[in-house]
Amino acid sequence: MRIAVINGSPKGDMSVTMQYLEYIRRNNPNKDFKIFNVGHDIKKIEKKPELFTEIVQEIGKSDGILWCFPVYICVVPSQLKRFIELIFENSAEEAFEDKYATALTTSAHIYDHTAHNYIHAISEDLGMKYVEGFSAEMYDLNKQEERENLLNFSADFFSHIEKNRPTENKYLPLSYATPEYVPGEIQEISKTGNWKIVLLNDAEKNDLNLRLMIDVFIKTLPNHVEVLNLHEINMRGGCLGCLRCGYDGTCIYSDDVMSIYEDKLLPADAVIYAGTIKDRYLSSRWKMFFDRSFFNGHRPVLQGKQGGFIISGPLRQIPNLRQILQAQAEVGRFAHVSLVSDEYEDSQYTTSRISDFAAQLIWALEKEYHKPVTFLGVGGHKTLRDLVKDMKPIFTEDYEFYKEHGLFDFPRQGIHDRAINTFLLPLLRIPEVRTGFQKRLKWGMIWPLQKELKRLPENVVH
Repeated sequence: MRIAVINGSPKGDMSVTMQYLEYIRRNNPNKDFKIFNVGHDIKKIEKKPELFTEIVQEIGKSDGILWCFPVYICVVPSQLKRFIELIFENSAEEAFEDKYATALTTSAHIYDHTAHNYIHAISEDLGMKYVEGFSAEMYDLNKQEERENLLNFSADFFSHIEKNRPTENKYLPLSYATPEYVPGEIQEISKTGNWKIVLLNDAEKNDLNLRLMIDVFIKTLPNHVEVLNLHEINMRGGCLGCLRCGYDGTCIYSDDVMSIYEDKLLPADAVIYAGTIKDRYLSSRWKMFFDRSFFNGHRPVLQGKQGGFIISGPLRQIPNLRQILQAQAEVGRFAHVSLVSDEYEDSQYTTSRISDFAAQLIWALEKEYHKPVTFLGVGGHKTLRDLVKDMKPIFTEDYEFYKEHGLFDFPRQGIHDRAINTFLLPLLRIPEVRTGFQKRLKWGMIWPLQKELKRLPENVVH
């Protein structure tokens, strides 16, 4: 059996994920694993079309495909994202069609599910039969139970190939027939506001819808907007996962990314992200920028800022992408005002949504309104909080930031909590006390809230 391993890690063979692959390989000496370090070699692959063709031809000879990668900000590393774009750009889908595929990832279990959703959907878009992947925590390989799980996972994948077992198709094919956006004549609103608003985008010449949406947003916003195009800033490459930035927040690259944050985004009152969907995410250029923001570590450096997203493409068909964007905003404590797309037939409706977004942004800035976070933000924060606490020597800059901003909000038991645990719990073991307590439980739950309501007059309507 021949297995093509598409390694998306920029570290190549030194990747943590590849150590898990090596454990599988050594326990399956009868399987032929052909490894392609596309994450490490992506620049070379882009420059040499013959190298890309050679890789695809080798993949075409395989019986199964194993996507291997660390989870970078909810999805795959930008280097692997770019390789996936090359597959579609070069119409190389045939080499993947009808093959079995799965994914092997490593992470701290922070939005690893969205990364697996993405690669599952991409595999189906390539015509492959996807077997549910394996998401490992970084050092699970040191645990006997997890090593057994890993081998059972690989055995199940090999069994699917050998027995031609059926797999579940979870995702409908995407329809990229996005309607042409024709906004008509837009009356520009005078710029009277003094807010500092920055709009980042990746619009290219052929991204006409996105360019028009950005134009309408700027014209209908009563405030000047500084527009930055990611294709016009110097980004030397994707995040290398070297963790040099963990100690002092300094990236190993010398390019424009850190200065964009320090000179443009951090002083801003609001940040708008605008991009075009490419294969169930935004472009690899956007992914590179998001990945490179990791020089900020796990620090929510944009916390308190307003903003939102302007998206061109079939967003309603990709709920996973919507969740990723919302999660990035919530975990970053970034006030996600709105998310607007161009997927509606009625251009007038799209224009009204954009102009409403502009008005809502100014309102939120004036009111300092922040939506309450959902589980996406709460769960993400708690996972990162524990990670930063446990890995202080590596993420020193994160640790100091979390300590300074009160982000180490671990549950603490005060005198009130200790009293309840000490006295109330034993009392509730007495049937009569428990019965009386349960009768008053509904009132007890709302009583703390009633104190605030009593401050206000009762507006009773008869």
